[in-house]
Amino acid sequence: MRTLQTHILLCMTTFTAMFACLGYGDYLTRRPDYAGVWVNTFGNVFDLTAYTNCIAGEAGRPRWSNMEPSQGVFDFSELDTVLTRARNNGYYYYGSFWTGPHAPDWIYTSGVPLVVTDNGDFPYYLDADYKTYVTNYFDALADYMARLPEDKRARIAFFQPAFGSTGDRQLYKGMPVDPQYNISSDQYAAFMQEMTTAFLDAFHAHPETREIRFLWNADDYNGSDTNELTGVSDRLRGEMLYAGWLRQNHNVQFRKQQFTIAIGYMANNEQDQDDDQRADFYGYGTPLRHDGNPEFVRGEHNDTKWAETPMARQALKWHYYWTAVSSVDRGLDAWETKPDYILTGNYNEAFGFSTRHSFQKKPGKATHAFIALRDVLDYSDSVRFPAGTYGSVNKDNTARINAILAEFAACGATNEDTVAVTTKTGNVYLLDSTGLNDCVWNVIDRNYRRHITQYDPNGTSKGLWRVGSTNEPYGRFARSFEHAAGKNAMYFMCDDDLFADPAEEVALKVIYYDQIAGSTWALQYDAGTNGFATALSVTCVGDSSWKTVSVTLTNAVMAHNGPNGSDLALVNTDSLDDVFHMIELERSPRPTPYENWADDFRLPGGPDNDDDDDGLINLYEFGLDGNPTNSASLGRIPSFGINGDAVEYIHAKRTGDSGLRYFLETTEYLISNDWKNSGYMIAGTGSLTNGFNALTNRIDTTGKNRQFIRLVIEEN
Repeated sequence: MRTLQTHILLCMTTFTAMFACLGYGDYLTRRPDYAGVWVNTFGNVFDLTAYTNCIAGEAGRPRWSNMEPSQGVFDFSELDTVLTRARNNGYYYYGSFWTGPHAPDWIYTSGVPLVVTDNGDFPYYLDADYKTYVTNYFDALADYMARLPEDKRARIAFFQPAFGSTGDRQLYKGMPVDPQYNISSDQYAAFMQEMTTAFLDAFHAHPETREIRFLWNADDYNGSDTNELTGVSDRLRGEMLYAGWLRQNHNVQFRKQQFTIAIGYMANNEQDQDDDQRADFYGYGTPLRHDGNPEFVRGEHNDTKWAETPMARQALKWHYYWTAVSSVDRGLDAWETKPDYILTGNYNEAFGFSTRHSFQKKPGKATHAFIALRDVLDYSDSVRFPAGTYGSVNKDNTARINAILAEFAACGATNEDTVAVTTKTGNVYLLDSTGLNDCVWNVIDRNYRRHITQYDPNGTSKGLWRVGSTNEPYGRFARSFEHAAGKNAMYFMCDDDLFADPAEEVALKVIYYDQIAGSTWALQYDAGTNGFATALSVTCVGDSSWKTVSVTLTNAVMAHNGPNGSDLALVNTDSLDDVFHMIELERSPRPTPYENWADDFRLPGGPDNDDDDDGLINLYEFGLDGNPTNSASLGRIPSFGINGDAVEYIHAKRTGDSGLRYFLETTEYLISNDWKNSGYMIAGTGSLTNGFNALTNRIDTTGKNRQFIRLVIEEN
């Protein structure tokens, strides 16, 4: 038992560092301030201050060659400049640290082989000297970050390690001319594991940098079914082997996903990709990842090749805006653009929308919700468009496409490049299509939405396409009343958990097309015991433009008390057919117990800040009865003891509705960073003073010679 006791004492002596910080091993549970649009400046200076309301921050691609121009001489001025700018402007920074082909020239004169390929030159990654040099660079980089002033380091959102060709998964972007430099899948996986361990060890070596998060570009393979490794290319096998190891050993909640989510909308076969990814992106996949928390997903839209495709150029405002709406629906949280596009000011609606709604994925924690109204003509749908009426359900059946379009032509539907629709899929379709197409194959065929659903969309409204000018962002799709068919009200339901806790205020925004002078409509909502109430009554002036109306409610209940179990309704108040794009909702939750406590102390920082610099973040001070303004008052620090073949770990817990969740995590090996909410049981509860109980947890140590334990406290 002496060895076990020593290890527990080690855990206890480093207690605040292990349980008080938002560390690499902890999952993101609430929306961070850095969710939204990122501007990739590549370290150059641009004045982004006019756009801080619609961006999360500034991205960069620091090159090793610039950071270490000569061996052992480091120059991190690029990072220092951008972090100063981020601090001064109140936004964030993330960098993808390029190595590989962006290594300094001196490594080659120092013995690292230069590999010539049919697509550029690269270092020989498996060379022992190369691995030593790049590992030294990682160590120096982490040391620099650790020595930063806290106000600069706090501006770091996350970093993306890049061990190969830029931030991509492959090491070479071509085939080596000399085959001795070929790298097999097993060699690739071993190299990537070695680099990952070296990179993380460098940052974990400093208490100041242990809380920095990392974003990974890795395959979805989790290592559980080795049969998936058969029948794939050797390159893909290597990427899968590495991904399986990475997911089994490290926190991969932050991830990159480029195609097709970040570059466009309505790509043929996007439904298959969405089916594969949505559950994990939103935190309900099987098996459950990241303790049921959503993945934080980054994607790029900064390459002119993808941002200005022939299809996009048909209506750039439509392209940017509807890509933003689609990408949020699909689960994108960090959408990267470049200064050329942000500084035009032409796409502020798109960028602002993305930033407002990114990582608002869990309804119980979200403050924003929306529904963007549209109809979708998916000719792979044999139920809505039966073969007996429209023709056989084949991707190359142009006659079927034309039959469907003919039915909806009066509503604005048309195809401008049916050849692309029938011959291309995914990102290739988005790249090569020369026009906008409304009848496409196997796509997300519903309203875009988050936490708001429309009741029977086609039974209560009519879909429209290409409404109004392409100089306004909204008109690519819409829905309208259809008085002649008795469609005079659209009903909407909020997700149950969105209003599980009552809101102090609910701000509603409706975007509509003002096309008929004198036409009237109303927005109604669930006011609880007061019944369905009218929030807005609107009379159109008929100037053929998109308009926005807003209202703030203080008595909204949203408990499905309206017709068809609805919470909101757009109601036709005459015989004319009004046209709508979106309902957007923002809820202001009532203060949580933590927020009331923080307000009493007038804390300047949030729950993850440590305002008194005592090593205990504010949330833990609240959970353990500490004083966040007095570094000498940590509150009720947990205790432990040995009881036979078990450790008893005792911690304080607030009574009543504290809004907190307390649990333990255990591991036998600190280096693996593999903490599990398992291996213990609650053995008893005792009363303490000042609204606290004491929970005794029992950890069985039979057969173990070490055990590390940490307490996790998080908001529900």
